[in-house]
Amino acid sequence: MKILKNILFFHIGLLLSLFLIEVFLVVGEVSKSNWTILTPNLGKTNKPSMKIIYYSEGFYIGKINSYGYVGPSYPKEKPGKAIRIILNGDSYVEGLHVFDRYHFRTLIENKLNEVLTDSVQVLNFGKGIFDFYDMYCYQVNYTSQFNPDINLIFVHNIDFKEDRDDAMPYCVIENDSLKINNEFKNSNRFKDYNMLKPVMESAIGRLGFNCYKQIDNAPSIIFDKFYSVFNKPVVMKQPFPIDFTDEAKGIIDILSKDKRNVIVYWDRIQDNIKKYINDAGIKTIDLSEGIKKEEENGHNLEYWAATNESGHFNHEGHKVISELLINNLLKDRYFLSLANHDYSFSQNSISRLDLSIKHSTNE
Repeated sequence: MKILKNILFFHIGLLLSLFLIEVFLVVGEVSKSNWTILTPNLGKTNKPSMKIIYYSEGFYIGKINSYGYVGPSYPKEKPGKAIRIILNGDSYVEGLHVFDRYHFRTLIENKLNEVLTDSVQVLNFGKGIFDFYDMYCYQVNYTSQFNPDINLIFVHNIDFKEDRDDAMPYCVIENDSLKINNEFKNSNRFKDYNMLKPVMESAIGRLGFNCYKQIDNAPSIIFDKFYSVFNKPVVMKQPFPIDFTDEAKGIIDILSKDKRNVIVYWDRIQDNIKKYINDAGIKTIDLSEGIKKEEENGHNLEYWAATNESGHFNHEGHKVISELLINNLLKDRYFLSLANHDYSFSQNSISRLDLSIKHSTNE
């Protein structure tokens, strides 16, 4: 009996301790509850109205709005004659490495509103680890409900590589047509997530997951600058070529039927994929040359001096991306028609905004 009582007290004490640690992490803002959740309709998505504190190569404090995306809480109904631009992509679009006021979403929105008579709204639906297939499923299942005038779909070449996640909707070809399979909700992973949901969505769970991700970096953290003496840096190479799947072709064929869709290239896209996209008639914006030019001029857009790490775009990178995108948008006749302006207006707008890329050394 005494042993059973001790076991009972131990478990009560353990649960109470975990509860107090959870309260300390959340109230002290050391860590927040996990904002990434799995839902039966969308798979991986954001938990609405969640405050975020995120440490990476950069640093972010912000909030998931009431509709489940990052940035201002624009409703599904588009007001009046507003021009609405949606950003679809992975963690480079999500941008949880800079505060929202420095994100290229904000910079684009502010600058376009300087010259357009109608209100421009830019919505950020980027989500970490999304590939081209996930972006399409998310657009069909959710972001299309926000009535966009332009869908900017940001891709790296690697995003065309099919890597199905058993907790996400996925694309499949059936009877020569593209369909979205939503049977992921019956997968073991989804069932396990629901069973462990209190842990998975807790601040302790989030902190534990972050620690788990750092296991491979443990030697460099422990030995710091001495680690490089014994280990040569690994050079990551972009995988070429990637198998260009029928599903990707099917997505491109469907996207080409809507003039609102624009594919934005972060980096060099392999020739056969780019040719298929061009032949389909989809509008594209190629940022790779502009980014490459900045790097050749000595501006590292992905290096973070504070953490001495390279990764996602830094503050300077977001400025460059915003300026490259605005230059392209203000030369697009369809975009200008949304604002009831002609092509000559865009030339004056570009001149007024002074969109030559500038660099800051204090951020």
